[in-house]
Amino acid sequence: MKQLSRRQFLKGAAGASILGLLATTSGYGYARYIEPRMIDAVSLTIHDAQLPASFNQFKIAQFSDVHLSDTFPAKDLETVVQKINDESPDLIVFTGDLVDFEASIEEHEKAKASLSKLDAPFGKFAICGNHDYGPFGIDLYEETMKACGFTLCKNEVFHLEKEGGRIQIATLDDLMM
Repeated sequence: MKQLSRRQFLKGAAGASILGLLATTSGYGYARYIEPRMIDAVSLTIHDAQLPASFNQFKIAQFSDVHLSDTFPAKDLETVVQKINDESPDLIVFTGDLVDFEASIEEHEKAKASLSKLDAPFGKFAICGNHDYGPFGIDLYEETMKACGFTLCKNEVFHLEKEGGRIQIATLDDLMM
C-alpha cells in the first residue's frame, strides 16, 4: 500500500471540502429558491368499473406542502388557490405542511385569507403533515384549517354520495407524528 505524502493528503482534503461546500450550497439554493416556485398541476383520470357512474367526471383537487415562509409567501398561496378554483373541483383535499417550521403565527393568519376562498360542493378536507406539528403545535394548524372551512381528518373514512352512488375517502394522519 502506497503512503500518501502530507501534501497529497492536504490536497485531497481541500478538494473534498470544496466539493462538499459546493454540494451543500447548491442543494440549499435549489431547495430555497428554485423548488418552491415549481408548482405542478397534474390531471389524472381514474377508470375503475367499481366507481359509480354518478362519480364520472368527479374532480378532486389535492394540494400539499405549501410550507408558507419567506421563500413561499402568502401571495404565492393565493396563486395556488386561484388555480384550484379555476378547475372547479367537486372536492378539495389539503394533505399537510401548511407552514414551514420557522414560519410565524402571522403565516397562519395570511393562510386564512387565501384558504377561505377555496370552494367545492363536496367540501374541503385537511390532513396533518409533519410540519403542522411544528413549534406552534397542532392546535394552531387545526384552528386555521377549521376557520377556513376544512374538515380535519385523522385516520378516518368519509362517505360521499352523489345521485344514488357512493364512494369512500380514506384519510391517514402523518405517520411519524
